[in-house]
Amino acid sequence: MLDRGAACLQCRKLKMKCDGLLPHCSRCARLHKECAYPRGVAKRPPRPVTESLQARILELEMMIHKLTVPSTYNLSMISEKLRERGARLGRSPEPRQLFNEGKISPNPSKIPTVPNPPSERGGGKVLGGDNLSEDPSEIQVLVEQELLSYNLALPGGVEQLPPPLSMNLIKLFLPYYAHYYFLADVSYFIPRVSLPPSHPESIHPCLLNACYLAACTSNGSGLASFKAFFLQRTRHFLQHSLMFSDRTTDFLWASLILGVFFAKERRVVESMAMAAATAHFALACGLSLPGTSARRKGSSMNEHLLPPPRDKAEANDRVRLAHSIFFGCQALPLLSGNPLAFPYENQWSDAEEEVLSDCQDAKARFCSISMTKDDLWRSELRLRVLVINTFERSTKFARSVAANSHPGEEDEQEYLTIESQIHAQRASFPPLYDPHKLRPPGVSNKFTSQSVFGYLTLYGSGLIIHSLWAIHRAESRAKMFECVRALVDICAGARGHRGLYLGLASAVHIMNAIRIIARELRRSEAKANSALSINYCQSLEVLLDALEDIMSVFPAWADTPAVLRDTLLATADSLST
Repeated sequence: MLDRGAACLQCRKLKMKCDGLLPHCSRCARLHKECAYPRGVAKRPPRPVTESLQARILELEMMIHKLTVPSTYNLSMISEKLRERGARLGRSPEPRQLFNEGKISPNPSKIPTVPNPPSERGGGKVLGGDNLSEDPSEIQVLVEQELLSYNLALPGGVEQLPPPLSMNLIKLFLPYYAHYYFLADVSYFIPRVSLPPSHPESIHPCLLNACYLAACTSNGSGLASFKAFFLQRTRHFLQHSLMFSDRTTDFLWASLILGVFFAKERRVVESMAMAAATAHFALACGLSLPGTSARRKGSSMNEHLLPPPRDKAEANDRVRLAHSIFFGCQALPLLSGNPLAFPYENQWSDAEEEVLSDCQDAKARFCSISMTKDDLWRSELRLRVLVINTFERSTKFARSVAANSHPGEEDEQEYLTIESQIHAQRASFPPLYDPHKLRPPGVSNKFTSQSVFGYLTLYGSGLIIHSLWAIHRAESRAKMFECVRALVDICAGARGHRGLYLGLASAVHIMNAIRIIARELRRSEAKANSALSINYCQSLEVLLDALEDIMSVFPAWADTPAVLRDTLLATADSLST
């Protein structure tokens, strides 16, 4: 602030603020005005620019600190839970060891087992796990309290979280690992969480923070307010890992989880960019499915990015990483209705032969009593990848046919090829029902999420191509209705079990069936065929119930099935009257 009467004559006349700089104040210099000071008044020396910038930076840092402090609307609930827990466990818990200084060779009895597959009654949430079976609500309350007391305004947010807090966040993430295509070996992953950062086998912070971000996203409630904090940390450590080529496999795992996070947040552009970058970078590093051409050719110029695995556990982890990227980067575009994130035909074409060879004996291996859970996971995963590729090929064919008013011989040949491919895959796919109870223990005797998704995708692919060709062929129209009836039967059997549909990818096929039934309903009403109209209305009810089961997981779209139901049924009533 200037002393009284120290402003220049021009600013004093206009009653404007003046900084008193020599030989001209800032305002007069900017407006090209003549600047003069009254005689006998001490002039203010010019203030260095660095001082004003430092003061402004300090002011902005204080504003950021206020903005990053999470909301405390649930503080009373947390305090009550902590009081109950303190009364039950005592006020002085035993001290816990911060880091495991030894090698990754813990007691086998203390290694947590891989969680069970997603439960049909749990909405797709993974249940089970021997040493991870603590009450999730208690862990969540404890984590929220620890995060509230943690200094979130640290410069850059690069400090490591305390090991107990880190382990609790990992426990909250593991029940949802399948939602993020994190198909790593949990018994290999968990012991590395507690290793100190200086240990050569420790997990890179980018993967840890990506798991923290997924835990906050999936558990919701008070943890949702920390998503922005862990997103910033994940991006920071991803840049750090890429800059120094540090633990590239952890970088790829974290990138895959981050891509799924963007898809769940409906940030489609960032999700597609992350999926494409992850797939291309994995191929550039020499990571590919076993038996593919990229694997056989190798990548000598990028061998330093992925050094040879130290042991069998790390080699197995890389195989799981390759399958997860290959499968996840093809499933993510289906969630947003976009094409594949990377050119499948060029890089991964040989993988289809390996998948096809596994499909030939999939029925026998699926119903074999001696089949292990790892074999079951591997066969179902590859079958699911195969049907996704078939669906992508069907959509490409549909776009090419829609662009041509008169389909040619090449289009007809492609139609027959896709039809035979769907028929072969459907014949080799594991059955939905198991009337003779030949499946191994621990596998659902009725439906599994993988089989439901596979059949929905196969019949959805058939629905696309047959609906396009129904104008040219009468048998294609009959096959179209066969696919619709199959979709209705599957949705009727899986009614009430929203975890079986595996997200919005199944909603695409159900919406196509609803569109065709609604069109045929109008035609039947026009022909005054009441029996057929009643059958169509019953099928619509089943498909809309399935759509409600899927959309109930996504709050932003939860009202869509109800609006669609009212519109379609109102149309049917108006047509019947």
